[in-house]
Amino acid sequence: MTSFKAFVEQEKTLKNDDILIDELGAFFERKFPAFLDSLRRFDAKVLSENEPHKIKDFYLSKQNSKKMGFVYVVRYRDSEGNLIPSHWSTKTNDYFIAEKFALENRETLLKDYYSHHEGDNLYKIMSDYYKLGGSEAYNLDVTRGDRRAITEPTRSKYYNFINKVFIPFMKEKQKKYSLKEINATDITDLQNELLKEGKKGQTINNFLNGVKPIFEHLFRKNKIQNNPFMIKISLKRESEETGVYERSELKGIFSKDWNDSISYMLDLIIYFCGLRNEETASLKVNDIVKSFNNVEYDNYFLRVCENIDGKTVNAKRVVPLHPFVYQKLTEYIRETNKKENDYIFDLSINVDFTKANVFLGNLLGYSEGELEEKNIRYYSGRHFWKTMLNNGGLGEDLEEYFMGHKVSSDVKKLYNHKNKIGKENLVKKIKLMFDIIDETLF
Repeated sequence: MTSFKAFVEQEKTLKNDDILIDELGAFFERKFPAFLDSLRRFDAKVLSENEPHKIKDFYLSKQNSKKMGFVYVVRYRDSEGNLIPSHWSTKTNDYFIAEKFALENRETLLKDYYSHHEGDNLYKIMSDYYKLGGSEAYNLDVTRGDRRAITEPTRSKYYNFINKVFIPFMKEKQKKYSLKEINATDITDLQNELLKEGKKGQTINNFLNGVKPIFEHLFRKNKIQNNPFMIKISLKRESEETGVYERSELKGIFSKDWNDSISYMLDLIIYFCGLRNEETASLKVNDIVKSFNNVEYDNYFLRVCENIDGKTVNAKRVVPLHPFVYQKLTEYIRETNKKENDYIFDLSINVDFTKANVFLGNLLGYSEGELEEKNIRYYSGRHFWKTMLNNGGLGEDLEEYFMGHKVSSDVKKLYNHKNKIGKENLVKKIKLMFDIIDETLF
């Protein structure tokens, strides 16, 4: 015996009048709905015999009932394909009605389940991770060395993104009521949603960089079995021009009282000397010199990349130290009790440079969000410095040398000659460089 459903799937035609079987099916649906319902119930009964039958994301199985003989109960699967512990009665021994119950009530039942079990507890860990003062989980990760401390603006940004964007998206749009259910596809869906809203790829990456350590924390604690960030899911960074400040905005800013010595010094170094982040971090007190190649000068220089391998083969160099910067550096070294072979700055590269950029931006009247929109980063100071020297007419080869880029052999000779002519040429260039800085920044 075969059901009507199986008969239709054979795609046969009636011999007498050549009517397609699907057209006959539509006719039967209109004329004999009760008959077709009985056939469907028969199909369901056959499929559910003896063993529970998996349909989509749930199982229906029989449970004894005094009143009805038995009823169907439903158990749902999580995103990893595992059955969750709880089950719900469909209050019927009619398989077709039980199936309908399971499909229609999945969202409501799972939401209620997770609100009383591990789902909300895990979401609460995520929600509180970046709370003011640091949560227990966050402080534990920092203590373990799994995560660095972050600036207050970054903490606030992560906290708001998680609670106003990430969690609502996962619960309301993806219907993921437990962090255990979230997978890499869900993260990709969120990225696409944010891109549609006009967010930049790098901005989205920055937000998700705040979410990633929470999953790592839960995975390490065996609270979740799969970490959706185990695979690389960052967006490709858009090719966009680095933002810089106007000359008029920066003029005189370094003569003011900043009330933040480390941010002041870091911004001073990049806007007056153009050093890369890692180059500044590697500076030692004895890298401030008055002579190199056995030739002594009236002004001071910074020896760059004496203590590390630079980003390029030309990174090891000397950069003239403006008298104003030399004065501020020596004051800072004295105040912080640094010794001859000490690093000048005690830095967390991912934190202090970002903080210095935000601090300068705030002084100039920009919020962190506005700096992001304008693509003004700490590294923007290096771009400003190069443009300043170029506009002042220092000469492209010397600019490239001071930046640690590839230069011509003539510039190398200018720095390596020990004779008087080489020194005089260099002194003239250094004076021109200082004049350009004075005109631009003071």
